[in-house]
Amino acid sequence: IAEGTGDAKAIQTLREERVKAALALDKSLVDKALCEALLKARKWDDLIVVARRLQGSNTFSEEGFRYFVKAATGARKWKDLETESQKRMEGNALNLAAVRSLVLAKAHLGDTAGALELSAKLSDKLYADAEDCALAAWNAVLAGKVDEAVLTQLKKVKDQTGSHTNYQYTLAMVEAILGSPDDAQQTL
Repeated sequence: IAEGTGDAKAIQTLREERVKAALALDKSLVDKALCEALLKARKWDDLIVVARRLQGSNTFSEEGFRYFVKAATGARKWKDLETESQKRMEGNALNLAAVRSLVLAKAHLGDTAGALELSAKLSDKLYADAEDCALAAWNAVLAGKVDEAVLTQLKKVKDQTGSHTNYQYTLAMVEAILGSPDDAQQTL
């Protein structure tokens, strides 16, 4: 029940239960519930602390990282997000969550070129999905480097999207920038 709400009393209950937990797995399970409660309460700094602790868990390490990304984004702690993402990539350069969060951090830190380069590499991979290609397109727009290759990359994954709003909007924006307002209107 406590993880389903961001209520202060529920959060306190989870913290008390964590202290009582005897096994590492039990502590991790409570940390996972605590992360969810802190996320709902939008308590970003507290969530960062618990998410880092959860990352140390063998069972929930990736979930801990995802909570950390949400917390750092909510708190707008872009340098922390960049550092944590780079650490995560050291262990696995193909960790998509880490690559995506690193792109986000670089863009917010003003490293437009770095964000563009990293997102372009990500969208060129065989496993790239519509989210990766849209991210690359947004970074190309931010860098002022939209070209036909960006449009081609976006269209390559069109079948994966259905009617996903972010993808459709991104595709329309790129079409408009490249001088195809009729195509952009049709996409929208």
